Amino acid sequence: MIRVDLAYIYELSSKFDPLKQIQPESKLDDVWVDLYFAKLNLEDLYTNSVFATVFRASRGPAGALLVKVEELLTAQETNPTEEVGFAAYSVIQRHISEVETIVRAELSSADGYLVTPLGAYDSSTLLLRPEAAWPDELLTKVPSTLADVDAAGKCLAFHLSTAAGFHILRIVESTLQEYWKTVSGGKAPPKAKTIGAYIVHMEKNGFGDKKIIASLNQIRDLHRNPLMHPEDNLTVEDSIVLFGISVSVVSQMLRQI
Repeated sequence: MIRVDLAYIYELSSKFDPLKQIQPESKLDDVWVDLYFAKLNLEDLYTNSVFATVFRASRGPAGALLVKVEELLTAQETNPTEEVGFAAYSVIQRHISEVETIVRAELSSADGYLVTPLGAYDSSTLLLRPEAAWPDELLTKVPSTLADVDAAGKCLAFHLSTAAGFHILRIVESTLQEYWKTVSGGKAPPKAKTIGAYIVHMEKNGFGDKKIIASLNQIRDLHRNPLMHPEDNLTVEDSIVLFGISVSVVSQMLRQI
């Protein structure tokens, strides 16, 4: 996944405007700055930008344009008062027109999507800093959750609700395993590493905070069990509710770890 700077797209159409203003009688010394920046823009667009793989059909005329621009820059070094000339002018204008026409067609068929917010959650945070949506101590006290935190953020941002639920519950279960070590005094954990198994053993032995156990019961009954059945899926609203209660119970457990 690559974050695209939309301003770059907006400015793309104006990058070669200075070349359009060049005339056959223009002195090379007067237009070398325009030629130089056209060269840089062409190299950047077709070599360094994220669109290098998108702009394929236009690569031919763009390459021909670059060759002609470089020829004029070389000529300027030895004869700065030389004119651009009608032949070079015609080549430049023809290739600029070709490049712009083809690039417009390539952009119209390129894949581009707008990630809409998930409830009150900011899409950029979920995609780029998903750990910010969880308690600060999570990755410090339960570092094994890092991959799931990242995956859950992306799934939530793209409204992949059932997949998000899977990773959210893995975060809860990983935190619960560390919580068990604290409240049990280091006793052996249940053989089945599920929320339900831990709840049964905590209630049986009187381990853990009752409020935390009640929240875990809610997560198990309303969310985890349905996720185990292929015919059931979480809605976007379900994933928001699950995310909220999971962050809450994880926060409570982390305070005691």
